[in-house]
Amino acid sequence: MIKSMTGFGKGEAVYGDKKFRVELRSLNSKQLDLSIKLPGKYRAAEAEVRNIITRELQRGKVDCFISVESAVAETSAHINTEAFKAYADELRRVCTETSLKIDDSALMQSLLRLPDVVTTEEREVSAEEISSIVEAAKSAAAELNAFRVQEGRIYSLETICNLRGCVRLVT
Repeated sequence: MIKSMTGFGKGEAVYGDKKFRVELRSLNSKQLDLSIKLPGKYRAAEAEVRNIITRELQRGKVDCFISVESAVAETSAHINTEAFKAYADELRRVCTETSLKIDDSALMQSLLRLPDVVTTEEREVSAEEISSIVEAAKSAAAELNAFRVQEGRIYSLETICNLRGCVRLVT
């Protein structure tokens, strides 16, 4: 069976309030040339996704795009209240001592830029989230393989007709 090297496949999986989408795009190439783009916090899934794609697709220049959508707004930003208050008190004291006037909005902007006032906490990625990405990758690879087989059939028919000199009518 002849398989085309070009194709597209998409897989999706849902875990909790998150939807994981894996999209694969393939072009001609003798060897596997794989590029994976995914959100940094999900790097733990990359090795397993790479293994699945390598095993299932074997050849082609393959671009893999992994995206995550969340139904709930997530933020990892946290305001350190103690640091905020300490900086605010110190700035107000300095302004009073030097007779400088500063309005609250300017003070607020300045405070939020100071070290340790705004911190980010990275939530640990669960094994279930990784598993969802892997399942979406399996679905995308299967869809891409099916696309390649379908394209291969079309190519095979055209090649046979060209070799035998037959005319293929397109309706």
